Amino acid sequence: MVLTLHDLFYVAPAQGWTKIDAPTLMNKINTSVKQGGLVGIIDHVAPIGSGEQAFQTLHRTDPQLIKDKMQQWGFTLICQANFLTNPDDSGKLSMWEETVKVKTNRAIKKFTKKT
Repeated sequence: MVLTLHDLFYVAPAQGWTKIDAPTLMNKINTSVKQGGLVGIIDHVAPIGSGEQAFQTLHRTDPQLIKDKMQQWGFTLICQANFLTNPDDSGKLSMWEETVKVKTNRAIKKFTKKT
């Protein structure tokens, strides 16, 4: 899932973006992944502790929230990488802002299906 986890929670009906039933979608993904299968997540980093509001306001995700949601949905974090880290991006601007667009700090996490 590349730069989309935050979109599972973003709602903008006027722009045609209706509410997604994230738990149902992720349950289907969990069911389709074999035991030991992998799910990768890359998403724009929101400030630590920003919570679910960052999905809507910044189009970003607190990295801890990625881990928490994936655990809730039946996956275990097995590793993470930092090669898309951008220390110059505070995470406080929408990922659409021209000054950070395509240069956001991004979290990379790999999960496996819980046994």
